[in-house]
Amino acid sequence: MSDTVADTLTAIRNASSLGKPFVELRSVKLRVSIIDALKRAGYVWGYEFAERSGVSFVSVALKYSEAGLGAIRTISMVSKPGNRVYCKRDQIRIVVQGLGVSLMSTNRGVVTDREAREYGVGGEVICNVF
Repeated sequence: MSDTVADTLTAIRNASSLGKPFVELRSVKLRVSIIDALKRAGYVWGYEFAERSGVSFVSVALKYSEAGLGAIRTISMVSKPGNRVYCKRDQIRIVVQGLGVSLMSTNRGVVTDREAREYGVGGEVICNVF
């Protein structure tokens, strides 16, 4: 048994800390939803799909400043397989005084905390990104 969310966040964290321009992961629907939410929040440039030997992969282009600092400073899980964390729409917390975002799994898909407030939905808090 593997945790797709933890694997995704760990791969992105490690690649960003090493200064790698891309990170390649197996394509899973939840993983792509998380990466798409990170793109909408401005933490990655984008992603594209590739297929090798019948296995689908997603390649994520990480974002860096001109000084070489990664857009993602910290990325930490909130919900874990043994301890799920849910919040209602009026209990969504602001991450690092609005400088970071929370990714949430809602009935509208994986969205940022700002999008969840805009849609008026709550859900499972997946991770915090700053």
